[in-house]
Amino acid sequence: MRNWQKFKILIFFLLPGIALVCFITLYPIFSTIKMSLYRMEYTKFIEYVGLKNFFIFLTNPYTWRSIKVSFVYVLGSVVISLPLGIALAVILNQEIRFKALFRSIIIIPWVLAQLVAALLWKWLLDPVYGPINYLVSQAGFNKISLGDQKWTMLILIFVNVWRSYPFVMVLILAALQTVPKEFYEAAKIDG
Repeated sequence: MRNWQKFKILIFFLLPGIALVCFITLYPIFSTIKMSLYRMEYTKFIEYVGLKNFFIFLTNPYTWRSIKVSFVYVLGSVVISLPLGIALAVILNQEIRFKALFRSIIIIPWVLAQLVAALLWKWLLDPVYGPINYLVSQAGFNKISLGDQKWTMLILIFVNVWRSYPFVMVLILAALQTVPKEFYEAAKIDG
């Protein structure tokens, strides 16, 4: 009987938190589903249209172009940032000089606020005052323009990789440091 009383007290204290989490997660989901089935003006429901909104969305050629662009962006970012983060984690897990300094410098892009990073890259790529475009023009190439579609995706992927590889590095480095040193010594002996 004593365990049952503890269980009731536990439920009594957990129920408000569970209800709040359910409300915070389930209400927006159901609200969004409801809105997707109506024609709306701002937050006002005008008329019920059923699945017509989905049909319009899926038959629009810009939808598939947007999905393709998003796929290229995500795939390009992941394919570059994962190996880069893993390689740096393996390197920084070794006994090297100035390891703490390297870790601190490498983690800077991740800890910078997104706004600061965006302004930094906007300045670096500025066509008039940006140092990157200055160096590119001094090397004899055309300046990089964010308005040019061939450069925009590459620049966005590069900046996203610059911001995200430290996160991968920190996670892999944390995992590598949980491996006991005896395993490394045994691996060296075994070849």
